[in-house]
Amino acid sequence: MTFKKAVETGPAGKQRAHITSRFTRESLIDKDMIDSTEIPNQFRVMPDLNIIALGGKSILDRGASAILPLARELVANRFKYQLLLCTGPGICGRQTLCLAGDLGLPTGGKAMLTGGDESKYLFMLCGVLLRDGGVWMSKLVHFERLPLYVKNHMIPFTLGQAPYFFWEKPPKYGSIPEHGNDFGSFITGEVLGVRSVIYLKDVDGLYSADPKRNPGAEFIKKISAQELIRLDLDELVIERSVIDNLVRARVVRKIQIINGLVPGNLTRALAGEHVGTIIYRDTGEEREDK
Repeated sequence: MTFKKAVETGPAGKQRAHITSRFTRESLIDKDMIDSTEIPNQFRVMPDLNIIALGGKSILDRGASAILPLARELVANRFKYQLLLCTGPGICGRQTLCLAGDLGLPTGGKAMLTGGDESKYLFMLCGVLLRDGGVWMSKLVHFERLPLYVKNHMIPFTLGQAPYFFWEKPPKYGSIPEHGNDFGSFITGEVLGVRSVIYLKDVDGLYSADPKRNPGAEFIKKISAQELIRLDLDELVIERSVIDNLVRARVVRKIQIINGLVPGNLTRALAGEHVGTIIYRDTGEEREDK
């Protein structure tokens, strides 16, 4: 993309400067023009950062039995890895969605309310880890401080939900916001160009069905996002919006889903071990812009 400053002589001999670019006379919704803006090597803002998405219902709602062992593991890894933790709302968020639905609130209103539910775990975890470098971070206010936090081996926390709030787009089905904690954690990783995006759940990874209801469900160790979309499973351990956007991602090539209740799993995943399920973008297939 090139810019050019041109100087021309106007009325009465006065010179006028014009800034021109290849977008000047182009439609920004023209398909060919849009395709031409593809960036082969997108700049990675924080390539050493690891996004840790903490499931609200699966991890945080369990209290001390799940939180304290995980906190110790985070502290043990903070000098070796750069970490950013994203919290979910848990059961309170589900209750909020239920009540908001009964009241007939729009999807954007529900997204705004559940974003508020997430903050309780944000501050609670920060308090637990305060003496070990825990610090809460607003995506809208403190984002530029993130490099300072991780360079000083702190453990920043932020809300997982993408801040669409009132402007959450209508979902394909139903009225529940599509962009919750899982998607927000993923898209944070994409915009920052991070090293890894790891989801902590209460199961070992992705299954062909809910293993809690169906003991015979098949464990899926590794699968491409494209194949997972084609399978169209009735239930997923992660929001479908993550899988849909992983296909489009420019930087994040894979995500990892692990059992956060098993001590040591997070450490192994941070070290690059194949723990749980890896869902990856198959670059051999043409990107689907859905």
